[in-house]
Amino acid sequence: VKRILDFVLAVILLIPGCVIMLPLAIWVKLDSPGPVIYKAVRGGYHNKPFMIYKFRSMVVDADKTGGCTALNDIEGIEGVRIIGNECFRGCSALSTIGIPSGCTSVGSYAFAGTAIKSISVPKSVTNIGEGAFSGCKKLSYAELPSGISAVSGSLFSGCMALEAFFVKDDSSYGGSGMTIETNAFYGCTALREVGIYSRADSLRIAKNAFSGCKGLKSVSIDCRSLILDDNAFPSSAKIDYINISGEYGY
Repeated sequence: VKRILDFVLAVILLIPGCVIMLPLAIWVKLDSPGPVIYKAVRGGYHNKPFMIYKFRSMVVDADKTGGCTALNDIEGIEGVRIIGNECFRGCSALSTIGIPSGCTSVGSYAFAGTAIKSISVPKSVTNIGEGAFSGCKKLSYAELPSGISAVSGSLFSGCMALEAFFVKDDSSYGGSGMTIETNAFYGCTALREVGIYSRADSLRIAKNAFSGCKGLKSVSIDCRSLILDDNAFPSSAKIDYINISGEYGY
């Protein structure tokens, strides 16, 4: 009933809304060349990505222009401790990233939408923000340190070429708990292999963490204590190998 009511109200409000939206659309079109509507992916409920639509208020590709589209390589930045939110977002030509060994934090959407093909995060990093590598459509291999506190929501969402993900054994302590959050791998349809080696006191894989990973075949987990939420792995996945062990187990 509520859904029907919402639909009816939306249709009713759409009529007077057109009186306002039509002049706005004409204004945007006359003001600068390009499409009237701007669309982009954002994180929604439980970090599930969704598409937003709005009247364009910037020049065409303003988000990409700010992202240094000619930049293709980041190396030799030793001494950098924090890579901020959206730092290299939209750098569509960026294919090589060398995160410095002393870096401790990578911000939200820091490398979103880049052209990186593989990423190996050093063990000094303990925090990676939401969606840091989301939309990296050429990313095929990702490796995180065992001391990471969380594989945050939407971290690799939309990385459709990602085939292998590992939390490596590097002797770094993961604290009281590590969580692979909801929709961390949303839509990673090419993901085949997952290997997680956690030194945290407990490892939790949240509901829908691997949502849409239908091609998943191999899962290997080594941790002290494991919590698997409902639907942590998709029921449609054709997993033919699972290994859960506890080298540091109780």
